[in-house]
Amino acid sequence: MRSFLAAAALLAATGAEALNVHGYVDANLNASLVPEVLAQSYSYIVVGGGNTGAALAARLSEDTTKTVLLVEAGTSQISNPGVSVPGLAGSTFLSEVDWAFSTTPQANAQGRSVYWPRGKMIGGSSGLNFLAYTRGHKSEYNSIAWLSRDASWSWRNLLPYFKKSESFSTPGPNTENVTREFDASVHGTSGPVAVSYPPYISEQFAGGFFDGLEQEGVPVDIDLSDGASSGVSWSASTQSPENVRQTSDNAYIAPAVSARSNLVVLTSAMATKITWSADKLNGSVVASGINLVATASNTTILTATASSEVILSAGSIQTPQLLELSGVGDSSILNPLGISTVVNLPGVGANLQDHPAIVLVQKLKPGFVTLDGLAGDRLNQALADYAAGSGILTQELSTLAYLTGKQFLTPAEQKQLAKLVLQPSTQLPASQQAQQLLQIAAGAPIIEFLPINTYFGPSAGVANESYISLAACLQHSFSRGSIHISTTNPLTPPAIDAAYLQHPADRYILSRAGKFLRQLAVNSTLTSFVESENEPGLSVETDAEWESWVEGAVRTEYHPVGTAAMSLQNESGVVNSHLQVYGTANVRVADLSILPVHVSAHPQSLAYAIAEKAADLILG
Repeated sequence: MRSFLAAAALLAATGAEALNVHGYVDANLNASLVPEVLAQSYSYIVVGGGNTGAALAARLSEDTTKTVLLVEAGTSQISNPGVSVPGLAGSTFLSEVDWAFSTTPQANAQGRSVYWPRGKMIGGSSGLNFLAYTRGHKSEYNSIAWLSRDASWSWRNLLPYFKKSESFSTPGPNTENVTREFDASVHGTSGPVAVSYPPYISEQFAGGFFDGLEQEGVPVDIDLSDGASSGVSWSASTQSPENVRQTSDNAYIAPAVSARSNLVVLTSAMATKITWSADKLNGSVVASGINLVATASNTTILTATASSEVILSAGSIQTPQLLELSGVGDSSILNPLGISTVVNLPGVGANLQDHPAIVLVQKLKPGFVTLDGLAGDRLNQALADYAAGSGILTQELSTLAYLTGKQFLTPAEQKQLAKLVLQPSTQLPASQQAQQLLQIAAGAPIIEFLPINTYFGPSAGVANESYISLAACLQHSFSRGSIHISTTNPLTPPAIDAAYLQHPADRYILSRAGKFLRQLAVNSTLTSFVESENEPGLSVETDAEWESWVEGAVRTEYHPVGTAAMSLQNESGVVNSHLQVYGTANVRVADLSILPVHVSAHPQSLAYAIAEKAADLILG
């Protein structure tokens, strides 16, 4: 820590100069301004304008003695209806605002490559996701604190940062007239990110899914933000009371750009590597800035310089990619590619964790409304309703359930799972396995169930029919994957090996979760809505058939983490608890890649908390 503070003192300017060019600058549309942008001096360069990066850059710019450059490959999408309208979430998949990554062929998933959408815009995946706002179980954060050897990452100490980022609104009326309770003590009311409850709840969500789980003995969870998630709950969303999606662009960056002249947001520009000073500081390498290219040309190498720090917030895929391209990583991976190893750090790109998911699709009986077939006159009516503050386009994932094994497995299945989770794996560090077992003992959920108000399977439904998709998402995978570069070309995506179903416990949990959801559809109040099962179909019956189907159906819940883990360096760590990259004097990572273990939540709330804490670490 002392060496890092010494570096900051040595590198930082005594006061920031006024920026001649500030605000949003598009490297393609405003190419004539780019040389002047890059000629300016910056205290901090933040790479990646997603959930964490945009929020962090805005917070850093609050210190007006510092100058901040935020570099983002995408552009601002505040006016894009596919981004701003909650009910259109998912419509921008495979569009120009989606990186549209794919995994390598998965050995335990029938050789399939799995599509991984990630947001390519200011706001990143906060503009591409499904808006759910949850936080996870306190035991998971206590595990993160233990693995990082820093109690400041515990639930109790991180909660103020969750609250600092949030502007919570009391639930209003809704279409199903259900009462949505909450714990005001765990919510913030003056932060940048508006958190609200969608006014539209489909009757199959309320009278079917929610009531059906209660009928099966699942308890009701009052608030998924209180650190004790367990049961079925009405979920809050990152949308304003006016039903506009909240991203780190409209929540953090747009207000900061309007208020301050020490911030440049350089869009349509992709960082390609960190540049290094010829001199070291106390044996650690010193970053001088970054190289980047304008996305229109992808050829001319440009350079931006930082007097204090380079901060990587490019996400769990591109943060390790950028580190490796810069010579920070496992020398056995870098050297064969002709990259000189600047810091031999084998943990870079390792420890990849996701929330693997399966989706069952149920055809609904006639008369029930979903997003299926939303076109023509029906779409026009939905847009008119949305403009009036109501209707199906105001909806989001309003109903979520986080369950422990005891809440959805039979006693015999619980015993079998207890045996499986004890099986060691060469990819799963013993320290992480021990922490995940402690989380199970502490009551942390292992599965998330959620309904989706449309056909969300790999194929399409039948025209003029309505469907509900029931997803089961594993929250604590015992498998570990990796993300590594295979070329020195920064424009080539890295190889993403999600290692789905690598550990036998993962396949077992998901297959039993699928069986549970089928029984929910045919044996509970949900039955009154469901006509038949489309996926997987009743040809899947035995345990072996379920496990085989899971192999062919497993997909992502879009929550990759862990590839720049905050752990001890001799435990495959990449950053310390102050987010500093080992072996460097002035490089940090601030995004979800720092998590040594996953959390049972949609992690965008945690991405914001990381940004808030990182700002304090850097400015404090």
